[in-house]
Amino acid sequence: MTRTKIGRNDACPCGSGKKYKKCCLRRGADNPFATPIPAASSPDDFISRLAAQNEDWEAASKLQHSSFTLDAARLVARKGRLPGSEFHPWVVARLRDLTGVGPGGRAPEHTVSSVRGMTTEELFGLLAESGVDLDAEGYRAATVDHLSAWELSEDWPASSDEQRELLGLVSCELWLRLQRDPPSLEMLDGWMHEGYAALEDNDPDYACQVWIRVWELLLERLPPEVGSLSEADEVFIGISYLRSWMQDVEIQLHNASLHDPDLARRAVELYRQLEERFTEGPEVRFLRLQRAEFHYMLGEFEEGEALLLRLIHEDPDDADAYANLSSHLETERHGDEYQDQERAIHVLEQALARPVRNAADFDLQSRLEGARERAGY
Repeated sequence: MTRTKIGRNDACPCGSGKKYKKCCLRRGADNPFATPIPAASSPDDFISRLAAQNEDWEAASKLQHSSFTLDAARLVARKGRLPGSEFHPWVVARLRDLTGVGPGGRAPEHTVSSVRGMTTEELFGLLAESGVDLDAEGYRAATVDHLSAWELSEDWPASSDEQRELLGLVSCELWLRLQRDPPSLEMLDGWMHEGYAALEDNDPDYACQVWIRVWELLLERLPPEVGSLSEADEVFIGISYLRSWMQDVEIQLHNASLHDPDLARRAVELYRQLEERFTEGPEVRFLRLQRAEFHYMLGEFEEGEALLLRLIHEDPDDADAYANLSSHLETERHGDEYQDQERAIHVLEQALARPVRNAADFDLQSRLEGARERAGY
């Protein structure tokens, strides 16, 4: 089934001319999908209004780590799409489960949660009622040629859209119970959000461990022709964009690696794997910058600097690697064996002398002035 995602920086499908992240992805008055609560005209109305707000807050909290605001999620749950964009049925089903909104605004008859509460015998019973003759062994055999449990179900007979959605939900749950290796894309989506749940429980180390494993499994599952993060985002089935999630992974890995060298080593290996796989698109440079950071965290200064010098050689007119290298050369925690104020100044002077095209983005001039002041110039 065709799946089109809207990137955060894409033009908003509502036609406003704004970027999606600054229009319908946002909350509040600028969101054309927002449904404002009317002003209260009596104490009873005021109480009802507060109750509605509390429900909204609870629903919104479930979506805070997805790529959807509450209003956009409810629209997708009602209609299965946003203007100009369609979503994979698993994404629609997840949003229906999280918002409690089904087709046409009715409560959904079946959800991810309700199907999860059924026994395996009941799940196979639902398949039998729909004319699908499978047992556990047959289901496992059927998973071999699929990445998605939902898409596996799309060849099964269904008499209505509601039944089609139910069969998709049943298939996702059966894969989770019967065929955990390899995992379905839907399972990876669930584990991604298990990491977010760990953050909510103040356990960032566990979140990082889960997320590294999700990335490793996803890299194993992606078709070999996928060579960029954007292409991976088109294959992945989830309520968060991979690119947005990756930013959260980066932040949490950096914070956790400061006190956990083993995690920093796993991060180095992860970014090495990502570099090898995603060889196309703007993320190539970003991935190498991140790997360099983790080398520096481990005290592997030669390895980190080699990566930054490679980036300077590949594109000497980009300021990013110059800024990173000068910062590390000035960092006191690297100790006398690496810290070199004179070299830090020279690197910045070298970048500004070219001049690099994005010096202002990295404040190279102010960095240079600060470095010279610290050196006593």
